[in-house]
Order: sequence, then C-alpha cells, then structure tokens
Amino acid sequence: MNIRGKAIFTWAHPHRVKALAAKHGAIGIVSAYMHNPEDLPDAVAWVNSWSDDPGGWPMIAGDTPLWGFNLSPNQGRRLAHLLSQGEIHVHAEVNSRLYEGSLPIITGRIQGDARPGEELLVLGHLFEQGAIDNASGGATMLEIARLIQTLIKRGKLRTPRRSIRFLFTSECYGTYAYMHELMGVSSPDNYRPLPILGGLCLDSTGGSAYAGEDAPGIHLHFNPHALASYADAFVLELAQRHWSPRTWTRRRFSMTDNLIADPAIGVPCPWIAPVNRYWHTSADTMDKVVPEQHTQIAVLGATYLYLLADAQQKEGAWLAKLVTRHAGESLEQAQKDHLAEASLSYLSERMHTALDSVGRFIPGEDRNLSAYHEQIRSIYKGPQRPRHTEGIVPSRLCKSTITFDRLTSEEREGRSSPRWSGHWRDMMFWCDGVRTIDQIAECMRQSQRPYPYETEQRPLHHPSEQVEALHEMFEFLARRGYVECSIQKSS
Repeated sequence: MNIRGKAIFTWAHPHRVKALAAKHGAIGIVSAYMHNPEDLPDAVAWVNSWSDDPGGWPMIAGDTPLWGFNLSPNQGRRLAHLLSQGEIHVHAEVNSRLYEGSLPIITGRIQGDARPGEELLVLGHLFEQGAIDNASGGATMLEIARLIQTLIKRGKLRTPRRSIRFLFTSECYGTYAYMHELMGVSSPDNYRPLPILGGLCLDSTGGSAYAGEDAPGIHLHFNPHALASYADAFVLELAQRHWSPRTWTRRRFSMTDNLIADPAIGVPCPWIAPVNRYWHTSADTMDKVVPEQHTQIAVLGATYLYLLADAQQKEGAWLAKLVTRHAGESLEQAQKDHLAEASLSYLSERMHTALDSVGRFIPGEDRNLSAYHEQIRSIYKGPQRPRHTEGIVPSRLCKSTITFDRLTSEEREGRSSPRWSGHWRDMMFWCDGVRTIDQIAECMRQSQRPYPYETEQRPLHHPSEQVEALHEMFEFLARRGYVECSIQKSS
C-alpha cells in the first residue's frame, strides 16, 4: 500500500508506528489506541512519547516532525466504518515548534534543627494532564508538608533533626537534573556525595482500580536489589501495621522518579503507585480520585519521612532490629524452600548490605552493628561470594539511565533506546567498578527470584546465554563512552 503524502489510521499506539509511517512518506497519524478500550470506549488516550525511536520518549531535535491526533475507541470505530466505504479526506491544523527551553522544578523543605544539611526527600512529578497522574501525587506531598508542619507548630511534634525536602519535578528528566546538580556530575573534579539519606516517591496516589477488579489498589514498589537498604523493611513494616491487607500489594522495582535508587546516585526510595484505571486518558479527572486512598498514603508517607528525619541512636537501633528480623525470616524461609547455596549466599549478602545502610542514622560513637550482623550469620553461616575474581570489570561513566539519545543511528548499531529496559537497567545497577561481568550476570540471575519483600518472579535466563550477551553489551557501551572496562586478576 502506498501511504506517501497520506495520513494513516491505526488502532496501534501511534508512537510505535511513527518511524515506519515516516519512512514510507506518511504526513500524519490518526490513532484510536486505548490500553483498555472496552473499559473506556469514549475516552481519548494521551500520548506523551513522540520520538522516532520506538524505545524513546520525547521528541527531540532531529526527530521527524510528523503530526498525530488521537480519537476515542468509539470514534475510531466510526472512522473505520467510513474508511471501509472508500478513501476519505482529513484536515489537520498543528501549531507547534521545537525549541530550547527548561523543565521547571519546585522545591521547599521543613528545615531540621540539629543536622539541617542532611535531608529526607519526598518527590513526584507534575506537568501531566491527569488529576490522578499526577496531580494527586503532588497534592499528597502538599498534605504531608501541611500535616508535619501543623503538628510541629502545635507542639505535637518537635522540629526534626534533619530536614525534609519536597521536590515537585518534571518526570525523570527534572529529577536527574536536580540530582546531578547536587552531585556535581557535570564537573567530575567537584563530585560530592548527596546529602539525602532516603526518599519516597509518590505517583498517582488517588488512583482507581479497573472495573470489576477486587485486587489491591496500592502497589508498593521496593528498591532495586543492587541498593538493598533499611527502606524496604521500614516501609513494609509501616504498611503492614497501618494498611488493610486487602488494599495493597508488594511489587519489585519499576522506574519513575524513584530512579534516585540507582546505586550510582544511592538514595533508597520506595515508590507508592496505586493502580490507575484512567492512566494517560482524558477520563483521568477529579471525580475519579479516591480520597480515602489519598489519605492513607499521606499518613504513611508523613510517618516514614518524619521518623527518619528525627532518628537518633534509639530509632537507629530499632531500624537495625527491624532489618535483622526481616533478614532472619527471609533466610529461614529460603532454607525451608531448599534454595541453592548460591541463592542463599546472594540473599545473605543483600541482607548484610541493607543492615549496613542503617548506620547513616546512628551517631558515629554508637555506630556498631556487629551484633546484628552476627544474628544474621547465626541463621546462615555459608560462604560469601568472592568479590575479587579474574575477569573484565566495567565501571560506569554515566550516572543515569542509558537512553542513547546522544547517539546517531549508526552509532547505535541497530539498537533502540533502552531507557525502559529492565535488563539494561539491572546490568548498570550491578556495575560498581568492582564486580566482573560474570559476577554481574550472576547477580542479575539471582535478582530475578523474589526478594524477601516481593511477590513477583521474573523468568530466569540460562546463565551462559546471559553472560555472553552481557559481554557483548558492555563492549558496546565501552565503545560509546558509557563505561570503561579493565582486566582484573584473581586475588
């Protein structure tokens, strides 16, 4: 079919067909795509990705200026009926331009009194079209600020020792820009560690479940395995104490502004993300927001942030006991399930790493966690995985998610953007300048099993296939300046 000089109609996501349509000379796309068309037949999908790359996100300089319009499923059916009777003509008017601009960020904080330079962070993105996604997340953040500040002014709470920062950002891009500015990433000689001890990401907190579903409405996403920390055990404990089991469920790491949990940034950041039946559609309006859900998330969020912001030796010891208890329960269950030695060793190492992260809340003279580590070792005494073995060791030069936005099509060597790829993301998270590629492959394999707090399992890859693929991927990244590789001899 010749589509040159024509607008095309599709039921597919328009971003997925844009490059193909442009290649064959189409001038525009009319789409009736909807992720749940039977549930929302009269709603219009909001598409915020228009890169030429099917794995990309925003339209950037160099992308094809192809126009696109969305229809509702019912409107699409009417248009499809007209097309079945012959060719039709459409008239499109687009008033748009591509220009250099800025992505705004709004921030404020409740200042701590003893250690104001140390911060706890709650963040969420603005600048989308929906009441649920993500005006509700911004509203929850404002309510947390109001709740804590009001209780302080009334004398019900003391001013926390550390500051609590509220960051309203542009999704992902604004968050990276803020973190990189704090870290001095643009000037490597001035690189500095972040003053942020922990975070909480809020997205679509007023979400609504899908029609006819009785499944839990709140998804609690934990940190990536590569950044095991106190935060998972703590937020899980709060949810178990204060939320009805029927209202929420546990989920693995999935990326939005919780990307600060990338080990290269190093801020543990659980993400509270309720199901949003109306996600990215014109039906995401104020009347769909669930106030009760908004309230329970605000209360949990305020508790999480304030307790950490005010934590001293006593609270630090409580956190250490909590992490140790969860570690013990997890290891005991893993042994009952007869997991292999490699899996037990991996789990034990992650639990010890999570325990070490508690130390940031305990004053230096009291920062002795050896007794808690011994409790974990009393349950599993097996060998720890060796850290220094022979092989190729990649080190990250890019402290953010890889997008390939700066690469030409030739430089990509046929690869689409991996920005949403869990496989690429996981391999970079485990890339710490110490692990060999073989060790990274083993960590990725082990992390595909359910973590102590999670309920999902990803498909396991054959070890030899994964190692071979990772070597090829890291070689590509080294050629393009995302990593550098060195040879390590066993020690």
